[in-house]
Amino acid sequence: MGCRFFLVFVASLLFRIDCLGFGTISGDSINNKRKPQLGLILPLSGGKDAKARTENALEFYKGVILANEICTAQDSGIEVHLFDHKNQISALNEISRSACLEGLDLLVGPMRAALISPLDSIAAIKKIPLVNVLSTQNPVKPSPGYFSQQAGNQAIAENSFALMSPLAPGLKVGIIYGPEKNDSLLADAYRKVCLKNGKLLVLFRKVGKNSAANLSKYLAEAGLDSSSHLFVPNNEALVRLQLLSAYGVIQAKFPVIISGKWLEAPAAEYDEYAGLPFYFADPDLPMPSVDERKIWESAYIARWGSPPTWLSWKGFDLVRMLSLEWYSSDTGKFSFGSAQSKQCRSSIFGKYRFEIGLPENQYVPVYKVEKTGITQVWPQ
Repeated sequence: MGCRFFLVFVASLLFRIDCLGFGTISGDSINNKRKPQLGLILPLSGGKDAKARTENALEFYKGVILANEICTAQDSGIEVHLFDHKNQISALNEISRSACLEGLDLLVGPMRAALISPLDSIAAIKKIPLVNVLSTQNPVKPSPGYFSQQAGNQAIAENSFALMSPLAPGLKVGIIYGPEKNDSLLADAYRKVCLKNGKLLVLFRKVGKNSAANLSKYLAEAGLDSSSHLFVPNNEALVRLQLLSAYGVIQAKFPVIISGKWLEAPAAEYDEYAGLPFYFADPDLPMPSVDERKIWESAYIARWGSPPTWLSWKGFDLVRMLSLEWYSSDTGKFSFGSAQSKQCRSSIFGKYRFEIGLPENQYVPVYKVEKTGITQVWPQ
């Protein structure tokens, strides 16, 4: 087949992919330090739901491009090599068999949970660190060089429980989880943390749009009091509405901690949460300063013609973090990850925190809506 095999043309985004998917974003060196070589492995074609996956990958990649243009202007650019994994293990293996990964300092991908373990194995064999993006599902036994940009389910569960423990010291805990697979995985992680800490689980129920109207009944039967708390890994729009209603109907006093994109939902009414003991564990909530975000949003719109999505922010933030890490380090390699404990600054999402033996990002910010706006209450 040869190295050159695929072309992608998307509106103003035009790049040629060579060497089983190679595209370059150039950046100048800083202080005579060489540019880091980043292998970006994304689903650009093929497989089930190919169109949606490709659109998501391109949103992420647009953020990568914008961030690298900013870094390049500051003499801290990254050279990005783009590969198409086609949503297939066979394509990953083909990339691996080629010489295209030689000399890379870091691999990033693959944006599909089923391909994370195979890509981690490839990265381990080639001794290249790997960043898993956008998935909270990690390999059962990740390689020493693996880490996740996303906070994983265990990190979310433990941070959420740590915040709730002093606020709700009672024994009773309720969990209402959504219909998505990750909702149930997170609910189970939280259940195990609760049981490990001697809590009594009085409610553990999947609630979707068809059962959201029963929330008042479920909560009343659980008997949660002011010293109890409720954990809600759920993104269903109707559940958001019904939970607020049910909370008022039963005159609840217990704190609620929510894992989901409630504060990012279209037309989210923040005022309805103000004054209530509702907390939002959301590592994906973009929270830069207003002035910085306006500048970056304007630059993104000027570049691509539409506002950035959270996927765009994830790509943007990753490159900004990687650039800062590389050019502030004297090791000549990316030194964060499971090999050592390290906290990295994040332009958009606050921070990344990696600890020994824990491949997931451990930084889980929790927010509360006050009358003055959204306030981060964890970590303090």
